[in-house]
Amino acid sequence: MKGLPRSLVFATTSSGESLIHTPGGPIYDVRDFGPVGTDDDAPTLNAAIAAANITSGVIRTYGWHRIRQPLTTLTNNNIHFQGRGEFNGGTILLVHHDTFSGSVITVTGQYCRISDFWLA
Repeated sequence: MKGLPRSLVFATTSSGESLIHTPGGPIYDVRDFGPVGTDDDAPTLNAAIAAANITSGVIRTYGWHRIRQPLTTLTNNNIHFQGRGEFNGGTILLVHHDTFSGSVITVTGQYCRISDFWLA
């Protein structure tokens, strides 16, 4: 279900990093917003970002995401755009430089965080 609060309120990684910075807030799983693993995952990622721009929360991503266009600006406050890290199925944003122009993502909201991604 899109953006509904999950029962998980607080979790940490093995290194002690907090996974959820808005306890009890919505967790937006990008897989709930459309297909992933396509030739261009930007529309799916942008749909999850649009939801977080309405109600702050954590946007969770998984695996490789090819993008051919800039992602939607994070305009709301307290958004955590989170990948899975660099190892064992980590999250990679694969930017197609032949068709891509501009910044991958822009943040104008306060207290936002982008973490655990690789850019390729």
